[in-house]
Amino acid sequence: LAPATTAIDLWSLGCVLAEMALLRPLMAGDDTGDQLAEIVDLMGVPSNEEMEAMGIEDVGLAAAIGVVATGKGTGASCPTVKITKLVGTDYNGLGELVSQLLRYDPHERLTAQDFMTDKFFFHVKR
Repeated sequence: LAPATTAIDLWSLGCVLAEMALLRPLMAGDDTGDQLAEIVDLMGVPSNEEMEAMGIEDVGLAAAIGVVATGKGTGASCPTVKITKLVGTDYNGLGELVSQLLRYDPHERLTAQDFMTDKFFFHVKR
């Protein structure tokens, strides 16, 4: 696995923000396999480049994602659109913010600094 960075904390923050808006778990898996299925259902199948960026070197985990992906298809809808629809319009801009935090590639996620200056917070501060 890749070395731990704050990017995983920002993924977690994205989940928590969505769960606060939804008042329920965003991706409630019963076990590891079910959790992977929930993530792939929401986010689509990660590309090989995304799996490499996540540092997935474990052959078993990569195979499990492949099995889940086979059962789920290719995730035809864009994750940003899915997340935005799921969060709804009650919190203007929250869906877009969460979708920027929930990226497979940790290098593509918002940084903590970018998170704090996101336009969503300008709507909230009013």
